[in-house]
Amino acid sequence: MADIDAPVANLGGFSEDRVHTEVRRIAAAPDFARAPVMRRLLDFLVGETLAGRGELLKAYAVAVDGLGRPADFDAQADSYPRVQVGRLRRMLDAFYARDPNAGGIRLSIPQGRYRVEFAEGGIAETGADIVPPPHWRAVHGALLVIGLLLMLALLVPAVRSQWPGAPRNLPIGTAPTLALAHLTADPAYDALEVDVDAILLDGLRRSWLVAVLPQFGVPAAHSAPRTIYALSGEISGGRTPVASLRLVRAATGEVLWTGQAQLPPERNQLHAVLDPLIAELIQPYGVIATDQRSLLTSPVAPGYPCQLKFDQYRRERTAALHAESRACAERTLAIEPSNAMALAASAHLTLDDELYRFAPGEGDTRARALVIARRAVAADPYSAFAHIVLARASRHTGGCPVAIRSARRAMVLNPNDPDLLAIAANQLYNCGDAGAEAAARRAIALDPSPPANFFMPLVFLALDHGDIAAARALTRQMVPGPNAIPGYYDMVFAVVAAAAGDKPAAAAAWARLSRADPTLSHDPAAMFRRWSLSPRAEAKSLAYLRAVGLVAPVSPPAAMR
Repeated sequence: MADIDAPVANLGGFSEDRVHTEVRRIAAAPDFARAPVMRRLLDFLVGETLAGRGELLKAYAVAVDGLGRPADFDAQADSYPRVQVGRLRRMLDAFYARDPNAGGIRLSIPQGRYRVEFAEGGIAETGADIVPPPHWRAVHGALLVIGLLLMLALLVPAVRSQWPGAPRNLPIGTAPTLALAHLTADPAYDALEVDVDAILLDGLRRSWLVAVLPQFGVPAAHSAPRTIYALSGEISGGRTPVASLRLVRAATGEVLWTGQAQLPPERNQLHAVLDPLIAELIQPYGVIATDQRSLLTSPVAPGYPCQLKFDQYRRERTAALHAESRACAERTLAIEPSNAMALAASAHLTLDDELYRFAPGEGDTRARALVIARRAVAADPYSAFAHIVLARASRHTGGCPVAIRSARRAMVLNPNDPDLLAIAANQLYNCGDAGAEAAARRAIALDPSPPANFFMPLVFLALDHGDIAAARALTRQMVPGPNAIPGYYDMVFAVVAAAAGDKPAAAAAWARLSRADPTLSHDPAAMFRRWSLSPRAEAKSLAYLRAVGLVAPVSPPAAMR
């Protein structure tokens, strides 16, 4: 296998490890820490340069792949990528003006280019040192003192607001780190090992649940945050190679998970066998999230623990969890107003104020949810969760074109989160998009115990096609579970049983629904709106229920006098 410290071609003798260490150092600076778009853009430009594509970068690729712009972006008419790269160039110059030599390497972006250049620390592209004039240095010293005092004034309340129950090994607001080691393999499998390494790294880095270290292997303590998890493995076997993976707790070496995949001979089929393993690790109720929940002494601490609580709410939708998640998101945003995950959670919760009647009568909650969701995407255009919440908010405000575009974007950003895929499938189905079925089937395939709502698009697609038998077969695969969304399973089951003319089964499900939430059985139309069913699916469902006498028939219009 390749030595990770070997110099990268055409990069002045620097290794990838050294470059990535410097990128982490830059990202930790206060101005970059407050600018997620700039951090993402820097990662993209560095990655393209390391891959040898720096000279080929064009404005369109920077806008779409580096800045999260939609695929119909017009690079000729819109200067957004050039403006943002110019901003990044200035931020890098300012960073090295403050700290020219500590990293031993300097990153710069030449004027008129998108590639990143690498030089010895403190040396700009022109070779000139950045030294402020003497009279400015005196003023700068005074301003620095004032700035430090202001920073302390802002920092003290923030520190006090840190939730005391957070686990000591996990900083508030951050995901646990994971070091990914190269898989070991016989020389005959070197090419295969490179492909498997790349798929694992790409898949794991798409999740908010874990922060994958930007180079293979466990870094030195001085160059990166302390490693919480380490993932390693090997490729072995004869004609049919097998990848064996293991996740360990880095501090103790305790094995938390093992997984195996038989690797197909065709490289384009590797995703089919590796993606389920990635999903086991990074889905909201997967290995890492479950382990983190077990470590938390206060599951409603701001930041990362708060998001774990919100994921529980998304599956159960109870009033108590809604209140806890709402308070938790507000505490996070009080500390970090531009936290994309907290903004997205807030948008989701705001929409549910009306849909689930948790806080009715508080104005136009759908419009407010849409505004907050847009802020979440603006804060982090690469957050799959922010995009899926924008899709949901857009769907509930009648904006299907945006809902479809955002749902598709979310699935591209993280195709291995079954919960996210299920939400996307629901939005796509209710907007009449043909991609709903594939998204729903992938969500079900990636989750070993898929909740009932994962099946909704498939069930209603079967009903749309008049295939009652297929719809009934799908309801038999649905498991209501002890913590399922109240009423969801029984609603779908009652509709399908009614469509099949099975009145006893439909009536039994309807009775369970009435006991779980009496308001829904008395107002079935509101129930279907809650789950964002399209008007066509809602009308068809109500017709089935009326046919078996579970919903009152529509009264004819009064005769005109």
